[in-house]
Amino acid sequence: MKNNTKIAILLASYNGEKFIAEQIESIIGQTYRNWTLFINDDGSTDSTLRIIEDYSKKYPDKIININYPIKKLGSSANFYKLLESVDSDYYMYCDQDDYWLPDKIEKCMQRMDEQQLILSNAPLIVHSDLKVVDNDLKLLHPSFHGFTKVKPNKFATFNYLGVMNCVTGCTMLFNHAARQLPLQNEETNAWHDWWMALLVARDGKIAYIDEATILYRQHDKNVLGAKEVNLNYFIHVFLTLKDTLKIDRNNYRNLKKLNYGSVFKYFFYKMMFQIRRY
Repeated sequence: MKNNTKIAILLASYNGEKFIAEQIESIIGQTYRNWTLFINDDGSTDSTLRIIEDYSKKYPDKIININYPIKKLGSSANFYKLLESVDSDYYMYCDQDDYWLPDKIEKCMQRMDEQQLILSNAPLIVHSDLKVVDNDLKLLHPSFHGFTKVKPNKFATFNYLGVMNCVTGCTMLFNHAARQLPLQNEETNAWHDWWMALLVARDGKIAYIDEATILYRQHDKNVLGAKEVNLNYFIHVFLTLKDTLKIDRNNYRNLKKLNYGSVFKYFFYKMMFQIRRY
């Protein structure tokens, strides 16, 4: 692994005063040192921006406060804006409320190096499992993918990713070839990590680390949280079927832009996903 390889860590913040300092400290404590943390705040009304400014003054060579004048972008648009503004060898998405284990970057880079020996010029993503924790970082489940019954080694393909994203953005490391894919589209209102995973699965390779590299915090302000798959989960799915179909329509509209295939193919893989996850 080349220690002079540059990594841009992209953090999109919004009202994260409760946990963002702890997240930044976990990045500062990484065993791999050649990283720069780029943060854009999306108009926080709490003390998030002050915390970011304090850290950027304390570590001016490592933490860059982008501070775009345009606010209220939303999470995915904020990540896209950061990605558009930064040039690096590799990139990582970072959520404001998680906690990175000390060797997260090092392990991801080791796996990336292995993949690039095989596919030197291809778009590549490396991602990992997560430990599910509570507000105080106390363990709730040792494996996010075990908790949700999602198996990335089976489902990180273009066809299955079309119906269920198993590549969690906050664990991703991706190369410059992936960065150059057409990630932004004004007509595409898809989650940033799902859209990139689809493009890389189609045009390159997704590699998985079967161990947790972050503590994935569950709290009442999570945009997307871990949901245990049990009887209550399926009851909830049934009761929210109308909303689910609305999401399906939106997802398929986005997939059509990638020439995914027919709507019958979409629902076939959605059914197969539910069968194969057990």
